[in-house]
Amino acid sequence: YDAVTAWIGSPVNAVLLALLIGTMVYHSMLGVQVVVEDYVSHHGAKVVTILLLNFLHYVLAALGIFAVLRIAFGSVA
Repeated sequence: YDAVTAWIGSPVNAVLLALLIGTMVYHSMLGVQVVVEDYVSHHGAKVVTILLLNFLHYVLAALGIFAVLRIAFGSVA
């Protein structure tokens, strides 16, 4: 635990990890959107599902980046 928090606490590693989280979430969002577009036939359900999944991805990205920043700035209990 101490080694990982020290590694994330490095400014370069924290920035790169935040960028990695953003990139991974964006890649996941695009992949899930393609799956929904291919397999959900009803247009209304397709739009609602894509909107909900995009919202979920944004929340996950925000939580992940917040966690990295919290560790990087040393406010972990």
